Amino acid sequence: MTLPRSIGLIAGLATLFAGPLPAAELEALLEWGGRVELGTPLAGMVSSVEVREGQQVAQGDLLLTLDQRLFQARLEQAQAAAQEAEQLKLQAEREWQRARELHDRALLSDRERALAQIDAARAGAAWRKAQAEQTQAQLELEYSQLRAPFSGVVVAVYVKPWQAVVNQTQVVPLLALANNTEMVARALINSEQAQHLQIGADVPVMLRGQRLPGKVLRIGLEPERPDGLGILYQLDVGFVPPQGATLRAGEAATLELKDLPGKGNKEKEPADKAEKD
Repeated sequence: MTLPRSIGLIAGLATLFAGPLPAAELEALLEWGGRVELGTPLAGMVSSVEVREGQQVAQGDLLLTLDQRLFQARLEQAQAAAQEAEQLKLQAEREWQRARELHDRALLSDRERALAQIDAARAGAAWRKAQAEQTQAQLELEYSQLRAPFSGVVVAVYVKPWQAVVNQTQVVPLLALANNTEMVARALINSEQAQHLQIGADVPVMLRGQRLPGKVLRIGLEPERPDGLGILYQLDVGFVPPQGATLRAGEAATLELKDLPGKGNKEKEPADKAEKD
């Protein structure tokens, strides 16, 4: 049975955490800076998939397109209806203006004046409804093309061209995008260590022999419970990957936590004491 991703990460961290560690170092596993499964609220036929798994994309890049013909036809129909409604509205407003003038000159009854006013109000409401339907059709046409909400890497593609997309009770994921321009090194710490850290603190990340600057993004408030290790809390340190590096979620890294108490992190002795010894 395949474990959920979060459980697998905790289990991996627990294994790394349990072993002996050098002073002031804590093993961690990499996670994406963010991961989203993208879909569209529309139903339709996939006409093209513009990306493949592992492809780097920029914000706004086209990822996937549904067959445009139906959505384009609906927009043109809505635009025609809005134009007609606008002309009827203008005509009704002219009739309403004329009715007021005739009524002021005692050439039109109160009832006829009221009817002209009602007709103008109805025409105005019909025009606003047509405008709203045109906006909806325009949005549907835009939603029929899936674009990257942020720069990142495509980690999964779930559909192929000419596959039908049916969204009845919930939006069907079409592909998954991860933010790899900023990564997270995730580790487990005990409560005493957590008390000595704060959000925004500098914590270097050792990765593939490189020392990268990192900052604490999150210190868990609710405990994780890896077997045999007691109560531990999740620590997330954000960092920017080396340029051109292809990183993967679950890859091992090391956090340099200085002067923190607890298992796996030994206090460094003062330099002057070491010299005396």
